[in-house]
Amino acid sequence: MVKDAFDGELFETLKNPKKRYSEAHFQETKKRVDEGLICFASGAEKWVGSTSYSAGLTNAPGESTDYKAEKFGLDDRMDLLLSTRDVERKPNPEGLENIIKSSGKDRDSFMFVGDSLRDLIAGKRAGVRTALITRRRWIQLLADEHYRTFQQFLEKHQDC
Repeated sequence: MVKDAFDGELFETLKNPKKRYSEAHFQETKKRVDEGLICFASGAEKWVGSTSYSAGLTNAPGESTDYKAEKFGLDDRMDLLLSTRDVERKPNPEGLENIIKSSGKDRDSFMFVGDSLRDLIAGKRAGVRTALITRRRWIQLLADEHYRTFQQFLEKHQDC
């Protein structure tokens, strides 16, 4: 009886939970992109790829990131896009360190724009300026810059 509990799907989930999570995340991402629930923030589509170096770092699994990149044309507009397939999850600064290194630019020229405490911590650990887009007041105060909406960030940085 005990042996049967470790046969089949349950055992596979216990054996490789990351793979199962990645598959489920992809299915949900695909559904939400296809339904228009995941899209660019207002003004962001024009901004992405318009700077001298444009990179992205996400805690999403690789397959989900690849799907969004294809749907939104990010591969042609960004210099580098990293997911959990490539680097450790934020708040580990590894992804930001890789982005800085691959750019050949000075660390002081970077600003990490995020929307979560994990993003803020990763930026601080990597030693770059941080901009946080959130309505959560307690986190806003920890960032170098903070905005309630991405549109407000764009208005301030439209010439960057």
